[in-house]
Amino acid sequence: MQAVERIVEVLEEAGIDHVFGMPGGDTGRIFKAMYNKQDKIKVVVPRDEQTAACMADMYGRMTGKPGVLMCQGCYAASTGLFGVIEAGLGSSPMTVITDITTYGVPAGHGSLQCGGGEYGNFDIAAIFKATCKFTSVAHTPGEGIQSVQRAIKHAVTGRPGPTAAVLAIGSLVGEITDETFPRVYDTRGYMQNATSIPHPSDTERAADMLLTAKKPVIVAGNGIHASKAYAELQTLAESIGAPVATSTLGKGVFPEVHPLALGVMGIFGSPTANKVVSEADLVLIIGTRLKGPDTITESPALINPARQTLIQVDVEARNAGWVYPINLGLVGDAKAVIEQLNEAVADDVAKRPPYDQQPNFAQLQQDKQDLLYFVDDYALSNAVPILPQRLAKELSDSLADDAIVCADAGNNRVWMLRYFQTKQAGNYFGTYGIAGMSWSLPAALTAKLLNPERQCVSVCSDGFAMQNHVLSTALQYDAPVTYVVYNDAQLGMVRQGQGDQPVGSEFLRADWASVAEGYGAVGLRVSKPDEVKSAVLEALSGQKPAVVDVQIDPKEPMQERLKSNLGVYGSY
Repeated sequence: MQAVERIVEVLEEAGIDHVFGMPGGDTGRIFKAMYNKQDKIKVVVPRDEQTAACMADMYGRMTGKPGVLMCQGCYAASTGLFGVIEAGLGSSPMTVITDITTYGVPAGHGSLQCGGGEYGNFDIAAIFKATCKFTSVAHTPGEGIQSVQRAIKHAVTGRPGPTAAVLAIGSLVGEITDETFPRVYDTRGYMQNATSIPHPSDTERAADMLLTAKKPVIVAGNGIHASKAYAELQTLAESIGAPVATSTLGKGVFPEVHPLALGVMGIFGSPTANKVVSEADLVLIIGTRLKGPDTITESPALINPARQTLIQVDVEARNAGWVYPINLGLVGDAKAVIEQLNEAVADDVAKRPPYDQQPNFAQLQQDKQDLLYFVDDYALSNAVPILPQRLAKELSDSLADDAIVCADAGNNRVWMLRYFQTKQAGNYFGTYGIAGMSWSLPAALTAKLLNPERQCVSVCSDGFAMQNHVLSTALQYDAPVTYVVYNDAQLGMVRQGQGDQPVGSEFLRADWASVAEGYGAVGLRVSKPDEVKSAVLEALSGQKPAVVDVQIDPKEPMQERLKSNLGVYGSY
């Protein structure tokens, strides 16, 4: 068997059924070897390596298996790096399979596009070592196969993240035999990783703390997405009567229509979430490192270890007690840890009334009403131009309960955090690793490829200009994604921060609906609030990708409208 054929078999053995990338350099040999495997592994070739990387990132988020980015080294390490860094900071399993590219010329002679690290070329291994949790360089067929196997293994071990197998030409040519060294084994044997869990005594201690707390609250993060612990989280919250707030990246891990839901906390978070978290006597933090925006720049008005008991659950030991000193750290997979906690509290919970009859529940519902949970006058405004709050509210009301929503970066993301109310867990995803614009466009396309029967929506703004070529890919692969564009003709967050001295933050207002039609997709332009719902439903009902170009008010001041009710801004 040829080495490249065995590499393709490795992907199959690992259960990977999609590869995202673009043939080039020596990776073309692997693509060619996939010809007879297309019934088992779908090869998706978008128009740009950045798009492919974001698609691989989303594949990892949704499946828990590594999203494979496969393309030529110089482009994987440049345009493709956008999605790799997002996957790293967002804890998404990804494996980059790439080459060094020598074209038969010694690396030290400055071969075109070469990433060998010699004088006259660039160092591709160094780039990936700086951005991935594991990187290996292979020079022989046996090394090449094991490099890909180990990259897949490490992408899903512990805290998920990106890995890279950098393959020199020597690892891609030749045959694999019984004499090959290092020996080649079945990939499935490398995937048998034990689930990490804390010591039972620590779990029992945590359970006692939760059961004796008077006002416990749960702060849930992206770790719930990563471990698919949605049901376990809801069971725990209902068992102990604890309201659930989420981090920014954790939005979507708990249904925001649930009576115990608080929404996103933090700098631009829900006033309800910030109030309830600030008043808690115990905070159970699960699967979040608590970034600055999540904590309002570590404001003691929100979380304060001097007056609150803090328990932190994380699969990465160094994340427990990283930002705040804690009373107890539980290191392990979120799903496994929550299952342990549910078992530990079960006997005591059985003696308690249901969560909606417990002492704090009535006050929580009153707080939601007083603080206008997910709805206010702005969300109901009939103003023209359309207020961004109204657009998010219309989307929340229009989409199916199980619709998959991918939110982009910028002001549009912040409006969605506050005004789009999730109805089921596991259906909302956003970019908050590097928070790069345009991520949502390829992410929503991946969601649709994996879930063709469900509504899949990208919500974006300026990012649409950066990767609207994804429409061509969506058409090619028969994936009718809906793209909703907050069209304000400016870098909203930047422009509003510049006040009366704008520099480099304004654009011509493009007609994105016409651009969509130019690709052969559906284009709809909306300028009045009462047109939004019908346009969105029309876009969703068709059999082609569709763009809903919504003209929103560029002057609506995001920071003024959404600043924390705790009144602390820090550097944000």
